[in-house]
Amino acid sequence: MIFTNPSILFISIWGLIGILFNFQLSNVLTDLKIETIVLIIISCSAFAFAYMIYFLMYKNPILYPYFDIKKNFTQIINDNVFKKIKKLVFFWIICTGIEIIIAGNLPLLSILGFGKFVGYTDFGIRGLHGFLNSIFLFLASFYFLKYKITLERKNIFIVLFMIAWTILVVNRQLMLSLLIELLFLHLITTKIKIKKLLKLIALVILAIVAFGLMGDFRSGREHFLEIASPNFYYPDYLPSGFLWVYIYMLTPLNNVNFNITTIEPTYIPLETIILLFPSFLRDNITSFIDRPEQNFILVHDSFNMSSFYPALLIDYGIELLFFPLLLSALLFLHTMHKSNNNIKFALTLAIFLHAIAMSVFTNFFTHIVFVMQIFIVIYVFNRFKYKKVTRLTLAK
Repeated sequence: MIFTNPSILFISIWGLIGILFNFQLSNVLTDLKIETIVLIIISCSAFAFAYMIYFLMYKNPILYPYFDIKKNFTQIINDNVFKKIKKLVFFWIICTGIEIIIAGNLPLLSILGFGKFVGYTDFGIRGLHGFLNSIFLFLASFYFLKYKITLERKNIFIVLFMIAWTILVVNRQLMLSLLIELLFLHLITTKIKIKKLLKLIALVILAIVAFGLMGDFRSGREHFLEIASPNFYYPDYLPSGFLWVYIYMLTPLNNVNFNITTIEPTYIPLETIILLFPSFLRDNITSFIDRPEQNFILVHDSFNMSSFYPALLIDYGIELLFFPLLLSALLFLHTMHKSNNNIKFALTLAIFLHAIAMSVFTNFFTHIVFVMQIFIVIYVFNRFKYKKVTRLTLAK
């Protein structure tokens, strides 16, 4: 699947964003500025140039990866890996149990009126919760792959439980990240045929509807329609998820577009590096650093995402933005090249592709949760053993 190529994915996503923005289907959207157009062109050029370098420099370059899980199943299912997985599962269950006890409830139950009220932003122990999310995302990927290898129902039930968990804690971002990573992992490990592609499209539509329902549950459909302010008639029978996706895809760039001429570059990569620290440390670090105040204004208070661009614009400006994106793209493409035969790189590629997909909303390129997820991948699969394989039945 060509969309597992980081360069093609990035160019496709941001090209689509530019086209959809020009449709101006919402009164919330501002007129596209020339600086924003230049910003998108420079970014896409960096990823295109990176693929050109990759194609010329690497032996046997590929257009997109395919990791054969049936052929390489011992990389995923062996006793050494299972021991580490058990440790991660035990750690996640114990620490999550402690978080529930401290919070006194789950966010969804409190919204439904059961027990103590716990806001979805208040759930979890600061500093620990992000690490638990890293483990959570990795375990979901592992059991998803294990299901694809064996077709054992217990594995897909585990994955479904993990999706349900994101609903229990009312965390749409975690649910979205989970689904996107699993989608890319599926594409990397599957030879896509028309029938499978149609099923995939159906699942994506279902995810969009679910995303909209969660949004309606939290904010209310009519309230959201009023805020989104579509400049066309949005029929009642159409799930609000489609409008949610359109608005949430474009309003981050809308905020960047509104502020792009007032952002003052520092030419110091602090905004991107600071995300490598836990949230409670970030506040302490930034309080000791004297930086020019950025008067970043939201077009609408309800849409506070601003894509991955503000941090890059502050750190590098439009003038130097090309170079960090070029280096990132080369790293992603190197990972893609290695992912054909190594599960460690295949899983890491899914995380990188997720970061590209989510660049529409925020910067996950250097976010600690997903960087830690990569370290967990390395921890589990760095030195796997082929000799001892737990008894299993491969899916036919």
